[in-house]
Amino acid sequence: MTAYFRLAFSQANTTAGFLLLLVSLPSFAASAPSSTPSPPAERASITPEQVVNRPKRMDGVTLEAVETYVNPKTNEISLGIGVYPFDAYYYGLSVNAGYTYHIDRNFAWEVLNVQYYASFQKPLTTELANIYSVNPKSITSLNYVFSSDIQYIFAYGKFTVLEEQIRYFRASAIGGLAAIKTSSNNTFAGLFGVKFQVFTRESFSWNVEFRDNLAINGNNYLTFILGTGLSF
Repeated sequence: MTAYFRLAFSQANTTAGFLLLLVSLPSFAASAPSSTPSPPAERASITPEQVVNRPKRMDGVTLEAVETYVNPKTNEISLGIGVYPFDAYYYGLSVNAGYTYHIDRNFAWEVLNVQYYASFQKPLTTELANIYSVNPKSITSLNYVFSSDIQYIFAYGKFTVLEEQIRYFRASAIGGLAAIKTSSNNTFAGLFGVKFQVFTRESFSWNVEFRDNLAINGNNYLTFILGTGLSF
């Protein structure tokens, strides 16, 4: 009798183990690695525009977008008036005109700039004439400046006026050569300066310039100019 119960218990354990194995097979199959490789993940295509316009870093800040400058014009005609304030004997007022060809966004060639000066005696000149009989015409005065220069545009930007209007500007460094005619002689000079432009429309700007002509004879002719620019 005891042997019979032992045999029955052994058979029951075997049957239970077999059933447990059958129940566990699906979970083993689910956890086992598949022999069939999964298809590779599809790569995102990158267009040339995305490569060019990807975010860049400038001065430690990531730029998500850069606005295109509104004035891509190639030709510019400038007109202006100026003052020549640092002569000891004469006040100088000038009228100037120029033509500039913009090579690209950073460089421009001012093909020709012409400045005509009208001179007016300062009190010192009048005093020399009255007291020491010095002829004012014997004192050299500035008559004309003809120049050609290269302009490097080092800054673009925009600002608001009374929080209602947006104005664009650019700034340039000037370097070139000049021919100078005075009342007594002619000479050549190196030209250095700075130019600031504020655009009220796409083709019109107000210009402020500082031009310093260093003549080879040692004289220095510094002029401040307020003018306009017409781009086309």
